[in-house]
Amino acid sequence: MTDFDIQKSLSDVGIQKNDIVMIHGDAGVAAQYREIPVDSRLDHLIDEIKEYFSPAGTILVPAFSYSSTKNEDYNIHETPSSVGLFSERFRHGSDVKRSSHPIFSVCIWGRFGDHFLGGSNHDCFGPGTFFDLLFQRNVKLVTLGCDLSRLTFVHYVEQRKQVSYRFFKTFSGKIVDDGEEMDVNTNYYVRDTALKTGCNLALLAQAAAKNKLLRSGSAGRFPLQVISTSGFFTTATDLLAVDEYSLIDEGCAK
Repeated sequence: MTDFDIQKSLSDVGIQKNDIVMIHGDAGVAAQYREIPVDSRLDHLIDEIKEYFSPAGTILVPAFSYSSTKNEDYNIHETPSSVGLFSERFRHGSDVKRSSHPIFSVCIWGRFGDHFLGGSNHDCFGPGTFFDLLFQRNVKLVTLGCDLSRLTFVHYVEQRKQVSYRFFKTFSGKIVDDGEEMDVNTNYYVRDTALKTGCNLALLAQAAAKNKLLRSGSAGRFPLQVISTSGFFTTATDLLAVDEYSLIDEGCAK
């Protein structure tokens, strides 16, 4: 038997059962359920997380497909997630809804899920988008088994602050929903590959922890971290004011 208890892990880092959370998860965490058949472990992990947040909480999980950037149609119900097995398995839940964004779609479950379905499809991180809704509702960003660099919310901050190492590019695509098709143009604040623009949130993690805005714990032998969107935004904005490259490899490698 294993002593791993995901519900206790969530509670230990201050996540409340009625919270709205966006979970960036690694499927490897489920391997700790050694008493459960291998093929059922990830489903068990997801079920345990849902049980923790039932009935008052809300879970958001990335299901990014990047379809428009690849000149592919985005089918809300059929296009797989491109960001890992945890995301893809969560997407297949019968009680899970998926947003219609042709690049950065998300899977949604729980009490306030419908609030996040209506984000703009004409931009990725600007006003009225899903990521703007995250900020408005001060959602808790959770990394389960992975580090903070997985937090795509960083690009919302970068676009708000108009960092020079990113620029706007428009992608044309098609959204397919139950046989109905809709053409859409989507602005994406893409990175300038001439610089070392890979996301690096080591400095943000240090600053947020120092100011008690980041809570760290463990999910068995895997890391578990949580930070609110407001705490993330404040910390990232302060870092950018000192060094524009503080959220990417270019700055963190100094």
